[in-house]
Amino acid sequence: MKNLLYVFLIVFFITVGGSFKEAQSDDLLTRNQAIAILIEQVISPEVYEDYYMAFGPQNMLTDGDSVEPAYSMADPFPVSGRNIQNPTWFFWIDTDKWAKFVHLVHFVYIDASQSNPTIGDGIVVESQGWWPKINGVDYLSNSEERWASADIVYGEAPTAPPTIPPREGNIIYGESPTAPPTIPPREGNIIYGESPTAPPTEP
Repeated sequence: MKNLLYVFLIVFFITVGGSFKEAQSDDLLTRNQAIAILIEQVISPEVYEDYYMAFGPQNMLTDGDSVEPAYSMADPFPVSGRNIQNPTWFFWIDTDKWAKFVHLVHFVYIDASQSNPTIGDGIVVESQGWWPKINGVDYLSNSEERWASADIVYGEAPTAPPTIPPREGNIIYGESPTAPPTIPPREGNIIYGESPTAPPTEP
């Protein structure tokens, strides 16, 4: 009889514990919700639509995970890594998708346990100069990998860098040169004789 009671209690606690964890999971922000918050509160699409790209892992980070820049450096990007404590959706924003590193990027941490996080209260934005490492592993470290990644959450992969049209309006007179000018032979400088065709030879 005691054995049956123990079995019943074990099953009961497993069931209740599983339900509690499921309820906790249901209270956390989903990835799509976090992406919407990222775009609304951190990215300004009307200003940076053609330049920014943002990326984020498919799974949220949890207690014990870590994020750090690929390389540590002093100013202007002195921020070091971060150890995760709460369930967190991590994103990083490339502010110039055509540029090579080092250049400005943003690491964004959104606390998944808050239903309405805001910058300074559930959202942390850090200015960095390199792509991130998650738990010591490079995350999307080269442009080809980034532009083809399923982890793109904002922006489009570039097809070519923006071009600056020629500023023809600055030409006051004449046309744009196509080749440097050639200088004709200055025959007018010959006072007597002809232009030599070959150096003289000694008898």
